[in-house]
Amino acid sequence: MVHDDLRVEWIREMVCICFNLWDPSSFDELLSRGDGEEEDKILRFLNYVSEEDSESFMLFFKSMREEEIDAEIPVALERRNEIDLADPDDGSSTQTSGAEVTPDTEAKDEQVSSTRTEVQVVYRLELHVAVNEIPKRFVKPEMNLVYFIRNTKEIIVKPDGMNETRNLMSSLLEIGRKNGHPLVLLKNELTCMYLPMLSTSQLKITDGGHQTEEASSEDKNSKKQLLIRDELLNSTLKYLAVINTTLIQLQLQDGVKINIPELDLKPDVNALLATSGMVEKLEQCVMNWQTHITIVLEEQLNKKPEAPSPLAEIEFWQERTAILSALVEQFKQPVVKKIMEVMTKADSVTVQTLEGILAEVTKYHVESEDNLLFLSTLERHFKDLAAGDFALILETIPSLMSSLHIVWIISGHYNTYERLVPLMERIAWQLRERVAQVINVCILFKGKREVIKSQVQDAKLVMDLWKSCYFKVRAEIEESGRDLRWEFDRKRLFEKTDYMASICQDLCNVLQILEEFYNIFGPELRSVTGDQKHIEDVLCRVDSLVLPIEGVDFDPFSICKMSSWKIVIQDFNTTVQPCICSGY
Repeated sequence: MVHDDLRVEWIREMVCICFNLWDPSSFDELLSRGDGEEEDKILRFLNYVSEEDSESFMLFFKSMREEEIDAEIPVALERRNEIDLADPDDGSSTQTSGAEVTPDTEAKDEQVSSTRTEVQVVYRLELHVAVNEIPKRFVKPEMNLVYFIRNTKEIIVKPDGMNETRNLMSSLLEIGRKNGHPLVLLKNELTCMYLPMLSTSQLKITDGGHQTEEASSEDKNSKKQLLIRDELLNSTLKYLAVINTTLIQLQLQDGVKINIPELDLKPDVNALLATSGMVEKLEQCVMNWQTHITIVLEEQLNKKPEAPSPLAEIEFWQERTAILSALVEQFKQPVVKKIMEVMTKADSVTVQTLEGILAEVTKYHVESEDNLLFLSTLERHFKDLAAGDFALILETIPSLMSSLHIVWIISGHYNTYERLVPLMERIAWQLRERVAQVINVCILFKGKREVIKSQVQDAKLVMDLWKSCYFKVRAEIEESGRDLRWEFDRKRLFEKTDYMASICQDLCNVLQILEEFYNIFGPELRSVTGDQKHIEDVLCRVDSLVLPIEGVDFDPFSICKMSSWKIVIQDFNTTVQPCICSGY
């Protein structure tokens, strides 16, 4: 039945939709529970007037309640022909077919049924509500809840009709469902929703990565807003890294944890050695540890960073460090040390094999900690490349290259071609990715001409600066004569960035040609010739020059599409000539 308060009725609709409940009776049962105490909670949430800055929220949980009931179970039905017959023991004969049947002995067909009572266990769905708190019994690794968050501090008034209720409640309450591990849900929201939103907002503030002097003079706070936006993006990325590390550590509790046998290990070593069967059990335990550690170590050595960005390299070493640290720390437990001591006296060969594997784990653990330490000094630069505008990226590249030089000198592991070149490839990928995010040829020419021209010029400058800073540091290393030279594969580092720079140059040329057309056929020429229609026709043809560029069905920045892009630019240059002739 419909609730008297349409606000509560709307909440019932939303809860049933989010929990996929076809029958709303569980919500009705919630409202009637405890003499209406749960219903009062909902009404207080709706009528609550807050004078504090903190938000008010309401949560709905569901659970299954076990209940025993007495069920009537029907037995099989029987159909029989029942006639009143004399007892054969009395010497009387049985009535045969065709005999006369009296009313008293008339045959009658009856359907006989019976039931039996059984105790059955049934499960009933229950809903629970909480306001401004999460009950302890619902704090679980996997949460399943529906939430309502107030966007107003005033009373939510009662609307007149259901349509008005839906419009009002959806505007004053934020609603959603959380189903899963809280940290995983938080990570997904930050990655898939908030980080892209922050990046998009930043691009809007800076006109897609470029802030003109004119805009800066009009808005004195724009630069300050941009710095705040950058700091927020970097802090969010840092927080996301903390979440990833925490999730890894939680996963380690099951995936990397060694199994310690449930044995009485309190006696001293000699007593344990004398205990019957103890050595055999501990030997099997040590062998299981050896197998487990070998598998974990092989998995880590075969793993690669999941994404092509430089930040993925940091996440990769964070995960390896956390996993190997968990293994190393477990063998520092007193009970593990005692098992090792017992087995050393009983069978030194088994322990020596395990200690050899542990030495390998320790070696890779030290390496991962060292790599993570040095990469952490570059993390801020990597985040600036991933989320900053072109101005910030141009400031970051020289200092990043200098930091790479320091890592090359000091690090004990990133001082080789095999380690540093892949990292620099990742940096080059991040630069290309950032440029591609801003320079989208499908919509590029729809913006302000002076803005998009500056964007393309800055994009080309980013690509050129990446290469020039590399050669500057390389020259400094050669002049010093102290450090290992940077004899890296230039094709791996610069082939794609150089190509992207050439595409940006092509776009700059196109924009320059368009600008010259607009300058020639501007207001001055109109006032002199007076032929408005002819000039407008020419400008329409000028605008149509970029339509083939906007309509490309491939990625212009992909070096694999070099020939296709050349055809597009050649067609543009060929089409420009008739426009010039028709203009004159």
